[in-house]
Amino acid sequence: MNADGPGKSMLFANGHSPSWSPDGTKIAYSNGGVHVINTDGTGKSKLLANGYSPSWSPDGTKIAFLRSCGMEASSVYVMDADGTNGKRLAD
Repeated sequence: MNADGPGKSMLFANGHSPSWSPDGTKIAYSNGGVHVINTDGTGKSKLLANGYSPSWSPDGTKIAFLRSCGMEASSVYVMDADGTNGKRLAD
């Protein structure tokens, strides 16, 4: 969207829990997994099939997220911002 209001565009539909990267160039969000998209609408990618509520690390190199398996409580995970090196941190 332009500063004066017009020029808005939809970056993603039906997404939840959007989280802006610290440098303001990307948005991580949930929609049947964890996705990332550039703020100009390009570069959409699905990083993870089973995860939700993403949140960027302060330096933008990692994304924390929640994951649940069946009826179990959610666990906190972290992965590199490109979707690699996922690691469970806590239940």
